[in-house]
Amino acid sequence: MSGIIGGAGSKSGVIGQTEIDYETGTWTIALACGSGTLTGSLNTGYYTKIGNLVHVQGAIEVNSESSASGSLDVTGLPFVVSALTEYADYCSFATFFDGIGNGVENMQAQGNPNASTIKIRRYSVSTFGLNNDFATYLDSDCVVGITGTYNSV
Repeated sequence: MSGIIGGAGSKSGVIGQTEIDYETGTWTIALACGSGTLTGSLNTGYYTKIGNLVHVQGAIEVNSESSASGSLDVTGLPFVVSALTEYADYCSFATFFDGIGNGVENMQAQGNPNASTIKIRRYSVSTFGLNNDFATYLDSDCVVGITGTYNSV
């Protein structure tokens, strides 16, 4: 569903025809890793776009893993993430993982500016840093879920 909402009014009290871009739909969630392969099913995500703000949610079930290692990106976002100034483009996403391997203490998901991807990184409490090795911990039959809101181009 998409459309333009007219007659939204204004804070100043002057009523006019303000057009707000509104769209809903689906997107296909995929995973990309530094090396090896991850393929999934049950990978339909949903989005709502109002103006330049996009809210996404969905999950993917990994049904095949072949020597996956290195970085992990969720790909296929319905719109490109904006590149803003002063870290304003560092939108974050809530994630959940079911069935991942041992050794994951915490993770961070962040939109990649000027791309339609989300980077997922592992935070290590022991080394106090972010690591680009999250794909190593994914196995077949695990589920990766994602939800978040970001500015689009």
